[in-house]
Amino acid sequence: MLNLTYSISKIDKRKYQFKQYCALSNKPVVIDITNDNLIKGYGQSNYTDSFLGYLNTLLNNLSNNQNIIFAPTTPTARKIACSINKNNRTNAQIKELIAYYKESVNEQYSLCKALENGITYHHGRLSHHVRRTLEKAMQENWITDIVCTTTLLQGINLPAQNIIIRNPNLYIKKDKKKDKNIELTNYEMANLRGRAGRLLKDFIGRTFVLDETSFVLVDGYEEENLFDNTSKDLPTDYSERYEKYQDEIIDRLLNEDINTEPEENNKEIPYKDLMAYIRQNILRNGNKAKQKMEQVGISLTKEQVAAIKLKLDKLSIPKEICYKNRYWDPFILDYIYRNYKDDVPSFPKEKGAKAKFDNMLKFLRDNRRTKSMYNRYIKEKYRKGSYRGFLSELCYQWAREIPLAEILTKKLKYTKTPEDMIEEIIDLLQNSASYNVPLLLKPIFDIKNPDSTFLTCMQSGACNDISKKLIEIGVPRECAISLNNSIFKNKKISDDTMEEDVRAILKDNYQTLPFWIQVQLQFLI
Repeated sequence: MLNLTYSISKIDKRKYQFKQYCALSNKPVVIDITNDNLIKGYGQSNYTDSFLGYLNTLLNNLSNNQNIIFAPTTPTARKIACSINKNNRTNAQIKELIAYYKESVNEQYSLCKALENGITYHHGRLSHHVRRTLEKAMQENWITDIVCTTTLLQGINLPAQNIIIRNPNLYIKKDKKKDKNIELTNYEMANLRGRAGRLLKDFIGRTFVLDETSFVLVDGYEEENLFDNTSKDLPTDYSERYEKYQDEIIDRLLNEDINTEPEENNKEIPYKDLMAYIRQNILRNGNKAKQKMEQVGISLTKEQVAAIKLKLDKLSIPKEICYKNRYWDPFILDYIYRNYKDDVPSFPKEKGAKAKFDNMLKFLRDNRRTKSMYNRYIKEKYRKGSYRGFLSELCYQWAREIPLAEILTKKLKYTKTPEDMIEEIIDLLQNSASYNVPLLLKPIFDIKNPDSTFLTCMQSGACNDISKKLIEIGVPRECAISLNNSIFKNKKISDDTMEEDVRAILKDNYQTLPFWIQVQLQFLI
């Protein structure tokens, strides 16, 4: 299959050129554009109505093709998809899918609006049941135009003959506070271009670059081989960062002990994770840690290892708890072990569970020893005030198996921008509630109540045994909750044979289920 890249390049204020790049030629084919009336927004980053009209015209000229439009951010992907007007026909399955999303997510879900025009968007803020069903619709070619963010770089196999990309920016407005704003690397651009064309179906895959100049201005892109295939080397050790901060790291490792108070400033120490790694390695491997750390670029003398080991031998916390929390500094774990006195919840629905949950978050937030880990796992916006309460309530509802649609219905009453709030809440539930907050709280549970199921409920988003089992074997959460309340209702299943019984009941009832529920279970049947 041949991959071609077409680009629009601005030569001066009044002249544009159209270029074709191909691996079979060292130089692009170049022709002058004589009618540039349709070209809008060249050199800009905002997605204005005029640029969206230009993009819409391009897509209409690529009708009867499968097209992926690359978007820099999640909100922009939604905006583009909801602005495209190609009047693509929607079949019966897509109409059912829209109804399913309105029921299982929300009536105001922007994806429904896009799908009504036969367009969709794909990004990291899709709930699991939406992602699985949407990708099925794409693979069946029931949707031909897909607006996609960097999820396209993460192994998502979406069929497309054409890739359309405006510029390498992964932002709309430059952030003046940042030293450098993020752009696609030349490797990532090559990855995107490689998605054009369907293997064994197309002879040619095409990439359309709407603003070539924006790539020339980014470090890493060389004009003479602007859209060549490329590769990158992945770092395999810590050596570069360790060498940069080596003196500071060794000084702190040798002079800090379990009773040392950290420095009282708000500046985050950029090598804290390396200190945790070194202490964990020495705690686990003793004097053998020296050789193991050298393999990843960290060099310490035998005397330094011995001195650090001597300090670690004074820990009160059982070593097994440290081993279970290998990303935590043993000194911080020891502080929690000696100072956290409150109870922790055993189950999300027990009396007082919410208060106990909040107490753990407050302890980790308000103590200097633990604050850095709190900040590591909790996004800045949600660390304090009403937003911290907002996140805490979402986590608690998620662990109690409240359906997504019910959570959203309650929260959307207080917002004027439901399209933004829906995606923000989904992101919080699937990343913070299911992953980051459990990682933050795990040491306290390991210390106070290792048999508690509270964290596993939060990670899965379910507290019923059958719902949890369905999620464990790969069924998306919203689908699992729905099945638990329908075909599994009032069914008693033994713990010893739960997975076998669950799979058997799914197979027995599969043909009676709605099509988009069947799609989410196909891998089991």
